[in-house]
Amino acid sequence: MQARCREVDPTLHYQRQLKPSSCYVYQVERDGSSFVLKIAEDPWDKKHLRNEERALSLSPDVDGITHLVHAYRPTPRSYPRAILKEYIEGRSPILRGQKSNPQLQSTLERTVRELHDRRIANLDLVYKNIIIPPDETQLIIVDLGTALVYPKIYEHAFCGARDSDHRMIDRMWEL
Repeated sequence: MQARCREVDPTLHYQRQLKPSSCYVYQVERDGSSFVLKIAEDPWDKKHLRNEERALSLSPDVDGITHLVHAYRPTPRSYPRAILKEYIEGRSPILRGQKSNPQLQSTLERTVRELHDRRIANLDLVYKNIIIPPDETQLIIVDLGTALVYPKIYEHAFCGARDSDHRMIDRMWEL
């Protein structure tokens, strides 16, 4: 795994493999800071990373997401497509059946609203794609691989995806 990370970027040091995913997802370190390295090999993974890279590149100032640090472009001599994102320590939020937490819910709603303002929707707001940091002040979306950017011409599709995102938020606190 260290070799795979170094093929993408020789300055990265492998720390550990993160959640199971279709892509290779690693916690890596460089100059004392931790990051997330996502590597794609097959066509589905590459599409996932392209979607995530596009959404993150349009959202550098949105709170409540892990931000893009670097996008690695594949070359004939390099590893397939990869992105480097900020790493935020946290745990999966287990909210279903728990009493609604207005603070957490409002931070997630604000993040989603800011993404929607950029016409980014289809966010796949499920537990595996969201973490709660140790300070428990907000929910952080850590995977935007299914997110799509909708041009104005696709207003109907955007509205459907946006509404679906809102339903997913509501379901997090359902019994």
